[in-house]
Amino acid sequence: MLTGTWRTDAASAYLDSLQVRGLKLEVVQGRLRIPAGYTPAEIELVRLLKPELLTFLEIRTGMPPQSEAA
Repeated sequence: MLTGTWRTDAASAYLDSLQVRGLKLEVVQGRLRIPAGYTPAEIELVRLLKPELLTFLEIRTGMPPQSEAA
């Protein structure tokens, strides 16, 4: 069902596309850090997908998700 997974799929695809371009988002103290050079549209996309992006990035770096760390 598309309605339940589109955000997760979009976040995963976005992170993969960044990696191909040699760019990355970082998690610093539980917050996303967006390096300079991102377009306004990309910043809005990151804001839209923030919960999913944080989860993926925390999993990739071996950090426990925020819901488990609390």
